[in-house]
Amino acid sequence: MSVNGITGSDEVWFNAGDKRYYLGATRAFGGAVLGVIDARTNFRIEAIPQSSNSHSVAADSELSLIFVPQVAPVAVVGTGGDVTNVGAGICGGNSGCIAVYQ
Repeated sequence: MSVNGITGSDEVWFNAGDKRYYLGATRAFGGAVLGVIDARTNFRIEAIPQSSNSHSVAADSELSLIFVPQVAPVAVVGTGGDVTNVGAGICGGNSGCIAVYQ
């Protein structure tokens, strides 16, 4: 299933706090994104670029926080690493991190 161009979702979380679905999608718009879907309308709210191979997501419904692991660059970890500069931009360095969205 595709929701407005978001495909390849490895993990999907529903956040009861804000009535949204969060998708860790690796094949959307030519790269990995955090897809945000309104559960009431099933329409995409936004697609936030993530590091390549970033496909996991978790939601804390009490604090309305969304967690997305970012992959370290391929130059640091080799095969499976981020082949873009998105993860380093989110993390502020080349070690990988967990991005927290509110």
